[in-house]
Order: sequence, then structure tokens, then C-alpha cells
Amino acid sequence: MNSQTAICVLSNGNLCLKVPLTIKRKHGRKIIIAPETLDGKNTRPASPVQSALVQALARAHSWMDALESGKIKRVNQLAGKLNLDFSYVCQILRLGNLAPDIQEAIIRGEELDGLSLKTFRCSIPADWNEQRQIFGRNK
Repeated sequence: MNSQTAICVLSNGNLCLKVPLTIKRKHGRKIIIAPETLDGKNTRPASPVQSALVQALARAHSWMDALESGKIKRVNQLAGKLNLDFSYVCQILRLGNLAPDIQEAIIRGEELDGLSLKTFRCSIPADWNEQRQIFGRNK
């Protein structure tokens, strides 16, 4: 396989674009990594963002705001209003207590490979340094 990006014109006038690429798996999904851009500069491929994990983080912050503002008095009231299981609501709310750098990494898609919503079913330590050790964001 030619390792150069090339554009050619076919006999019927169509353009043919040849791009060497690598296919990798990340978070159970296949991602395509193109090694060079057309101008020849290497770029770091964008990491795929786990929409379920990002959505759960957004929910955690939204629900925490509702509880802290007093709009909703108790977690079981929140669960009832959302028509969700109480334990699920508690699990999502715990994500709001993750260290800020871990939350930012999740939003950017740079979290430790294999980290998923299922990972956070266990209790999350209150200490951010412990969280970094467990969830792979040692600093």
C-alpha cells in the first residue's frame, strides 16, 4: 500500500482520493486514523467522545443544581419526577463528584481506555488523588 496521500483524475473525469489510514478500536468502537493531512503535516486524531458518559456527566451536574437550588428536595423525589430508578439517579449523581481533570478528560474523549459508565457503578472515593489513581489520571 502506498503511504502517500494522492489525488488523481480517472478517465471518466471523477476524482480518486487515496489516503493511507489505520483502523483502531477505542472504547469498543472502530476509529479511522489518517496519518497525514493533505499538506503533509501530522495531526493528532480527534478522540471519539463517549456520548453516554458525557451525557451522564451533564445530567449529574443538572440534577445536582436542581437539588442544591432547592427546586427538588430529595433524590427520591428527583428519581420519581424523572421516572428513573433511584439507584440509577444516585449512580449518575456520583459522577458530579469526580475530579475536575477527570471530568474534562471524559468530555474531551481523553479518558483512560476502557473507562465507561459501567466503571462508575462502584463507589467513587471522595479524594481526587485516589480517583486519579483508580481512573488513570495520575498527576
